[in-house]
Amino acid sequence: MNMASPAIFEWRITPEETTIVDTINGIRHIYTDGRSHPPADEVWPTKAGDSVGHWDGDTLVVDTIGIKDYVRFRDAPHTRAMRIKERLKLVAPDILWDEITIEDPEVLEKAWTTTFAYRRMPGYEIIEYVCEDNREYADENGVTRLRIGTP
Repeated sequence: MNMASPAIFEWRITPEETTIVDTINGIRHIYTDGRSHPPADEVWPTKAGDSVGHWDGDTLVVDTIGIKDYVRFRDAPHTRAMRIKERLKLVAPDILWDEITIEDPEVLEKAWTTTFAYRRMPGYEIIEYVCEDNREYADENGVTRLRIGTP
């Protein structure tokens, strides 16, 4: 999952897992229940990859492998050897920092680190997003309608 996406994220945090719902890319599970990644040759590549993490004080430390090869971060190519390490921390009541380090010895000379900041939007509620030929629209009264046929 591209955490640099312009999408809206919703976070659900429990002791066993952090689940991130992204309005464009879907769901990302970060398991914090003590599990490890499966062996690299058994990881089934997905859009979000296989993420495991742990809490280091107030910082969520995440390790991700197994991201499908067509999923790009800042349009950088990668191989199955890519590993993404993240450190996520609230640095202010409404600001989350995500320090991202990408390692892929097959295409990168050295690890690449960047940081993104996310701002909490109190009161914002995620609604269903379906990208199916853009058939749904809001009419002049703000009511969701379904477009049938050609306009």
